[in-house]
Amino acid sequence: MAKESEGTTYKCASCGEVIHGPCGYCESCAQYYHLTCATSGSQEGTWNCPNCAIQLQMATF
Repeated sequence: MAKESEGTTYKCASCGEVIHGPCGYCESCAQYYHLTCATSGSQEGTWNCPNCAIQLQMATF
């Protein structure tokens, strides 16, 4: 799920840089990501980063 980071400082969990503008927020690990750093992940309702999306997929098997 994309969130707006204006007014609040978030650091990308992938690259560690400060995020300016829209960002991805993982509902599973509660971390923020640049949209370009987390180009994949689950998009069903809530957003999960690529790492959590894989973990959730593996848990369903």
